[in-house]
Amino acid sequence: MPKIDWETYKKLIPIPGLVDKFKSEMDKYGIPYPQDTMTSKIEEQWKSIQKEIQSFCAEQDKEIETASKELKRIRALPKYEDMTMEMFYDIYPNDALDPVKRPTFWPHDSEEQPDYKPPEQKAIEKKDGH
Repeated sequence: MPKIDWETYKKLIPIPGLVDKFKSEMDKYGIPYPQDTMTSKIEEQWKSIQKEIQSFCAEQDKEIETASKELKRIRALPKYEDMTMEMFYDIYPNDALDPVKRPTFWPHDSEEQPDYKPPEQKAIEKKDGH
């Protein structure tokens, strides 16, 4: 409990002996307060997770930097409506249709091409060593 300034009360209360009586009664009366055993444990736990928090923040900063670069790259692209097939080929050469280097048959998906093999057949050929 906070300390009581008895001298200030003696000056303010005009009845002589009343403050001394209250002081003696207060000294007799004792309130048991529990010991604080958890604060030290909490501080130890906080110190132990500080390193984890800092490493997590550093990882997230790297992720934010990577995402910011990707956003910057995407925003630098021409709008979808303004992009031509040649622009798409220049930006994404592996994804664009290339009838000269990689001709395909309509509808131009992998399942309709002459060298297509289903995943099950690829797994069998892997086991056989072909």
